[in-house]
Order: sequence, then structure tokens, then C-alpha cells
Amino acid sequence: MSSYQFLASDHPFEKLENPFLEHLSIREALERNMDIPDFMLENPDMDPEEKIFLLCDTEEHLEDLELHPEEISFPEVSARLTENPYVVELQWRYSKERAETLLAYIRKHLASAKNLEIFSLWLDEEGEPHRMEVTLDCLNLRHLSFLDLSDGYQGPRCLHVKNNHPDYRES
Repeated sequence: MSSYQFLASDHPFEKLENPFLEHLSIREALERNMDIPDFMLENPDMDPEEKIFLLCDTEEHLEDLELHPEEISFPEVSARLTENPYVVELQWRYSKERAETLLAYIRKHLASAKNLEIFSLWLDEEGEPHRMEVTLDCLNLRHLSFLDLSDGYQGPRCLHVKNNHPDYRES
């Protein structure tokens, strides 16, 4: 079984990069005096400018929050569970600090969106997730705690966050 967490909304998502990751090409790695395997250097089909190496200062930082709207692994799953047209997969390992980053991202997103759903489930589950609802004004870290799977999985969940803020304007 594999965990799958994603956001769905009526408004397109912005990309969120892991600030601790750096992508390097062969040329850039050589400029930093990094060891490159000979088979890569000798292969004429390898583009020396293509960013193929991933550099990160710690293993912990590899699991920082990332959101890439153009990279949805399981579109059939989200299509089955939500009517919202925009989906972004959560790529992370839950921590309080990362959840705070996600909370800020959600608040910013809902400045121009009417609603947002947050899903957490196992990929092979067929049933409907337990649905919860909260308004943007009331949303806090406690509402995101179901995304923390470190104490075990509690079944499929969906948190629907509604934007009831008077400054929200539909575009």
C-alpha cells in the first residue's frame, strides 16, 4: 500500500519548490569538482547541460514540502474523488514546520480560490474518504494533523476548506 496525499481546487495551483534541493548538470557538477562516473562522461548520448543530479545538504531536507502541479502521479484517483479541476500532489514527510508552510500556502491559494480540498488515502482504497469541513477563517494546524501518518493511518480523509472571506473576489 502507498500513501497518496493531494490538494484539489477550483483555481490553478502555484508551484512550490523544495528550497533545499539543487539540480545540477554534468557540466555544473564537474565545475564543483564532483566525481562523475566514467560511463556518464563517456556516453555521447548524455547531454552535459541536462539537470540530472540532485544535490541536498541533509537527508531530512530531501523530504521537505514540494508541490508540482504539472506532475500528478495518479490523475485517475483524484478524478474519482473530486470535482475540482485543479490538482496538486503533496510530496513531503509531515512535520509541524512543513505543515505551517502548507497552511501558509493554502491561505495564499484561497485568496483567489473559492475552495480547496485536502486528501489523504491509500492508493488501493475504493471507499469514500471521511469528509470534514472548515472555513478559511477557522483553519489551523490541528485541521492538518490527519496528514501526519507517523502514528499510523486513520483511514481515507478529506478536508474541505471554504473561503468565506469578504475580500475574496471571483475572477
